[in-house]
Amino acid sequence: MKEKICHAIRLSLILLAVVSGICMWQEPMKSEAAGKMRLNKKKASLNEKKKLMLQVKKPKGKVAWSSSKPSIAKIQKKSGKKNEKAVVLGVKAGKATITAKIGKKKLAAVITVKHIHKYSQSTCARPATCSCGKKSEV
Repeated sequence: MKEKICHAIRLSLILLAVVSGICMWQEPMKSEAAGKMRLNKKKASLNEKKKLMLQVKKPKGKVAWSSSKPSIAKIQKKSGKKNEKAVVLGVKAGKATITAKIGKKKLAAVITVKHIHKYSQSTCARPATCSCGKKSEV
């Protein structure tokens, strides 16, 4: 009887050693989010004539930037080895989508440009009826 118990204990210890050895040799799992390309901002707002920087995190190729409405927000400057950074200039009040294209992958950020009063330099709640004389879209 003692022999059977000792044999079972030995087998259990051998099995435990084999399983732990296999686990130690496996590569640790990488999280998927760590390697994904993404923009540093998905939504942002800025005032007219002000700038905002967008950046692609972990680009896997050259980045091509574009604006859905360059009359509202335009790409002013690109920088970085792969053009991963872009400076967006708010032209006039409204919304525009800035797109970063890397190969077939597209990343987008919605930019809201706010109207600024000509004299008081404060944000306008109703830019269409602004007293400073500027007409703009919202």
